[in-house]
Amino acid sequence: MSDDSRKALRAQGEQTRREVLGDKYVDAAMHKANDFNGAMQTLLNEYCWGAGWGREGLSRKERSMLNLAMLTALGKQHEVAVHVRGARNNGLSD
Repeated sequence: MSDDSRKALRAQGEQTRREVLGDKYVDAAMHKANDFNGAMQTLLNEYCWGAGWGREGLSRKERSMLNLAMLTALGKQHEVAVHVRGARNNGLSD
C-alpha cells in the first residue's frame, strides 16, 4: 500500500473514530500519545477504524453490537464502557 493510501486510510479512520467515540475522547487519546505509544494511535486509526470499520458489509450499528459482544466476552470492561457510548452514537438505542 502506498504512503498516500495509508494516509488516506488513517484520515478516514480518525474521522470514523471521532464520529463514533466523539472528539473529546479521541483528542484525549491522541494528546496522551508519546514516543512509546504513539504508533498505537496510528495503528488504531489506520487499521481498526480505517480498514476495519471502513469495510463494506456491516452498518456501524451492527459493528457496535459485535464489538460489544466481543469486548464483553473478553472481560474488557473499560473498553465496553467506551464502546457503549459509541454504540449509542451509532443508533443502538433506537
